[in-house]
Amino acid sequence: MPQARNYSTAASCGDRYIVFDSYSGTKWELWRTDADGSNPTRLVNENVGEEDCSPDGKWLVYDTGTSAGTKIFRMPIEGGSSTEIAHAVGGGGSPRISPDGKLIVYEVQEGSPVPEAKFAVSPADGGARMYAFVKPSGASPAKWAPDGKGLQFLLTRKGASNVWEQPLSGGEPHPVTNFTSGHIFGFSWSRDGKQLLIAKGSVTSDVVLISNFQ
Repeated sequence: MPQARNYSTAASCGDRYIVFDSYSGTKWELWRTDADGSNPTRLVNENVGEEDCSPDGKWLVYDTGTSAGTKIFRMPIEGGSSTEIAHAVGGGGSPRISPDGKLIVYEVQEGSPVPEAKFAVSPADGGARMYAFVKPSGASPAKWAPDGKGLQFLLTRKGASNVWEQPLSGGEPHPVTNFTSGHIFGFSWSRDGKQLLIAKGSVTSDVVLISNFQ
């Protein structure tokens, strides 16, 4: 399917659709297909970042970057008008919808003279921000814990990657897994929240000496 060339991210929308961003040669557009890859439909004809689908598969969110910062939009899965629901003045994005479909988490850059990265949480239908937590140095973009009570992300400490969680109730983030070695490249919970799937391995590198330059 030519529209899917150079895609960056994708999301499952219930049992019927898949949405993904695809580079047209000038910008990253948002597309939708049926679950089997048929019936490609362009949903957003502008430069998008990442996207996520609601648990019921009826709507989605996506981010766009502008000179004024990053904006988070919501739109029906069937297409149509988009509604701005959040704005990260200093940049950010990577929106993710909570398991109950009521909240979204996204990244922002705030503060001066050096902006600080934070995880922000806002209502999924728009409105004032409800929570903001400092993003730990080196953390991956946040996802939701299966019970919707915390934000989870990958963090490498002492040479080992683990899944960590920041409770919405506050306090310090804590590890969910307890690996003592290796690197985690990605993770995802099963839809029933009972199984944690992890892509785990190691990172290697070589030092090469080049001499006798001419």
